[in-house]
Parts: sequence; C-alpha cells; structure tokens
Amino acid sequence: MPVASPRYTRNIRPEDLQTPSSAPPDGKKKWENFWYYHKWHVLLGAVGLIVAVMLIYSFCSIVKPDYQITLLSPVSRSSAALEELEKQFSAFGKDLNGDGKVIVQVQQYTLASTEKDLQMMNPQINMAGTAQLQGDAQVGSTVIFLTDDFDALQKKTEFFTDLNDPYAPFDAASSTGVYYLPWTSCLPLSQLDMGSVTALDGQTQLSIEDEFSNTVFCLRLITGTELENDVYFQQYYADCLELFQALTGYHIDL
Repeated sequence: MPVASPRYTRNIRPEDLQTPSSAPPDGKKKWENFWYYHKWHVLLGAVGLIVAVMLIYSFCSIVKPDYQITLLSPVSRSSAALEELEKQFSAFGKDLNGDGKVIVQVQQYTLASTEKDLQMMNPQINMAGTAQLQGDAQVGSTVIFLTDDFDALQKKTEFFTDLNDPYAPFDAASSTGVYYLPWTSCLPLSQLDMGSVTALDGQTQLSIEDEFSNTVFCLRLITGTELENDVYFQQYYADCLELFQALTGYHIDL
C-alpha cells in the first residue's frame, strides 16, 4: 500500500483530516426546503379543503321543503308566480321536517295533455316533463297537483284519485266520484291577495289569480302503487291530504 511522502503531509494537522460537520438548517431554511419539494401537494390540499367546505356549506344551506305541489301544464307559468304560490300556500301547512320552517315548494312539469298540445310544443320539452312526472310518481315527491286539463291527463295516465275516497283503487269504469276541484271554487284561496307579476314584455302586469284561475286541484293515487306499503310515504300522503283540505276547503274523510 503506497504511503504519502512526508513532504505532502508534514504541514497537515490532525484536525484538518476531520470532515467538517454541516450546521443544522434554521427554521427559514427548513421551510424553504419543504416548500420547494411539497408546494404542489400543499396547494392541491388547500384547494381540496376549500371545495369540501363549500360543498358542506351548500348542502347544509339547502332549503328542504315540507310539501311539494306540482303544476302539470303545457303552458309555462312565470317563476315569480310560482314563488308567490309557495309563499301563500306555506301559511296553510305544518313543519313536517322539524327545521322550524313551513315551506311548500311549487314547481311545474311542462308536458302535453292532448295531441293539439303536442303539436304546439317542443317535443323535447314534453319528453322532459313526462320523464319528470314518471320519476315523481315512483318516488312520491308530489301528492297535490294542479293542472289545466284534468280530463285529458286522467284519461292518459289514470294517475289521480277520487277525493271522496282517496285510498280506494282507481276504477276507470266508475262514473261517480269527485276527482278535482277548480281553483275558483276553493274558498280559502279566494280570500288571499296574491297580487300580480310582470309579464315577459317587462311592462304588462298579470294577476297571479288570473294565471291559475283555469286550473284544478287533484290528488295522486296511492292504492295499487309501489308506494302503497311505504310507511314514510303513507304519513306524507296523510299530511298532504290535510294541506289539500286547508287549501281548498273541501272535506276529506281521513
């Protein structure tokens, strides 16, 4: 093994042969190193946290209605008119979900009742409205309906029940029974002041009562449906019957 010449080592001190230890990085240096290697992880995590907070807030702030009433019509009503109905109808209901509020949601499924309606409508809109009604029928979102062509709709769907016996099975051959109540015959509604809304032209004022004066109230069928044995829906159905009586003034034997 070769030995270094004395002339190369004579001026070397023992301490010069030791490897100098690096000083530990201070806090700033540590943060700079961490940020250099992990900044994208931190940023992505922060974005994910913000999105999660927003989703949770959005979910918690969603207004959950106690009732849903649906208008079935080929003629669209203004959102302002539907909102006014929600406000007025809510005074007749109860707080079913225990959130301290009484909210009756009023919405519309735009669909054709007759061939004439279908010829005047966009077929896609009619298909969407029909799909909404079918989905509603399966999950039971709506018990109380408004429509402006009950006879055609009932003939097409056989979806509505006798108001005098709402739990009875539907009998298409029966010529008796009360299946709908005209808006204009509902005394509680006649005592409300619903005001007016602005038409699409931005100038004409439309009376909300006039917008709905040709509609009728009706109730969906429960007997013979998939929801007949659903305990939750049975209670919701009974609650909606009470709301129906309060809105229309028509007595139903519960």
